[in-house]
Amino acid sequence: SVTCSPGGVFCRARKSKKYTYVFVRNVGGPPVSVKLSCCREAVQLGRTEMKVLVVDSSGSIAGAIGPFDPVVIPPAKKKGINIPELSDWTFADASPQISEGYDDRSWRPLEGEPDWDFDSLGNYYGYGWFRGTYKGKMSRVVIDARHCFSVFINGRLIASRDNFRNFSGVGDDVAEKFDISVPAEVQHGGTNTIVIVVESLGHNKDFECDARNPRGIVSLRCVGVKVVWRFRGGLLEGEKGLCPVLDPKIFAAYSNKRKVSLPDFWSPDTEGVGLYETGVKFDLKADDPDPVGIVIPEAFSKANIYVNGFLLGRYWHEKGPQHKFFIPWGILDPKGDNHIAIAVWKRWEAGGLGKVKIESY
Repeated sequence: SVTCSPGGVFCRARKSKKYTYVFVRNVGGPPVSVKLSCCREAVQLGRTEMKVLVVDSSGSIAGAIGPFDPVVIPPAKKKGINIPELSDWTFADASPQISEGYDDRSWRPLEGEPDWDFDSLGNYYGYGWFRGTYKGKMSRVVIDARHCFSVFINGRLIASRDNFRNFSGVGDDVAEKFDISVPAEVQHGGTNTIVIVVESLGHNKDFECDARNPRGIVSLRCVGVKVVWRFRGGLLEGEKGLCPVLDPKIFAAYSNKRKVSLPDFWSPDTEGVGLYETGVKFDLKADDPDPVGIVIPEAFSKANIYVNGFLLGRYWHEKGPQHKFFIPWGILDPKGDNHIAIAVWKRWEAGGLGKVKIESY
């Protein structure tokens, strides 16, 4: 094992036959000079800086790189494959659960004083939906949820928030409660529906502290009413696990599909998640085609990308910076038909998807 000093520095090592690869990070203190048991040289780290060190058998540093250091990769020789244009898109409402009258009896009931967090609910990755019904009028929703969420009342978007203040990703998260007013005009005297969709961006990377970093809803109070809650994981129905693969029947089940041309923007009255779908056919002769990726210039405001049912990427318009998502051949059939679906979560007033294409690397 490799040890380091002073304290307050994260250190892990992996070894090969020739080198020791040491991952070091200053977890938040002032700049520091780090001494490693496997290395003759001290390593200088700035505040919250991270480096990966390559140490040879003599204890000398053969190389070091930080997360934002430029890396030059020689261009691969291109074979010049023909990539079809993506056209014939359809659009469908992919969140019927935000509306009144939706049948949620197949969802998991949350009774008494439930554990709201994703881990307790067996939903360890991605998205989760909380759907509740109540009588009377709610005045406020007081919520701490990690990391991104939207609140809907009777199908209307009330608020969207982002909650990730622990930018170092080490130690306990910072609690942040949002006090959201619920307009009386979106409620009525009978039974009302509240829906909260939450996206987890994953756990922190300090291992033993993860148990103190719940994801999903951390705390929730609906002021003025008693709510009966149910839960379902996944942005789309049937989406489960770390690497979900959706059955084609899931996409076929979304009804009222209409033809659209990209770019496409939603009407102000459309809320929730919209599903864009198209097909693309390849007839490539090469046994080892060039690598390709799907390019999304803009989507408002977050999106999941599915190719032949495989969830291959998550897009975030405001944060990015990724716009091109690698698609492995094997998931993408180079000699047949392929299905592409992009589920766009409308979090603000605008919703829609820009012109999407596939291109070589």
